Amino acid sequence: MSDQVTPTLDALTAVAAAFRTTVEFLREGKVEVDMLAPLIRDSQFCSLGLQAPHERARGVALLAATLYAGHLRLEDQAEYMGMYAAEYKAQLEGQAPLADTTLERLANLTSVPLGWLRMGHWYWLLPEDAEASWAAVAQALAQTDKK
Repeated sequence: MSDQVTPTLDALTAVAAAFRTTVEFLREGKVEVDMLAPLIRDSQFCSLGLQAPHERARGVALLAATLYAGHLRLEDQAEYMGMYAAEYKAQLEGQAPLADTTLERLANLTSVPLGWLRMGHWYWLLPEDAEASWAAVAQALAQTDKK
């Protein structure tokens, strides 16, 4: 007879919130998260598209570390990427060249499009005749969610 108890979804949700992680991480060890919506909805990140790639990467990495501190601190991100924490932080701070593999791994980890991390625009999401603004991106995402 097993003494193990399977927690309910409500219990997992409460534990995940308390430890600032995800239910998927608790259940399956899945480290990837979807940061696109929080990134677009947070007004402090609106100007990141105009910044250098390492600034965009740092913004996404810090937002992930803030929202998911239970499993995505900067040290955790570096480990998931197969890097030393000091190397990862140096790239994010612009003290070392930002490797394309770092951007690719950050995109995979956070679901933030690689094109945005590289170039800082949202054109991949918008119709050709749309104005490329933060509001237009939010509207296009809302339409995508309805489909």
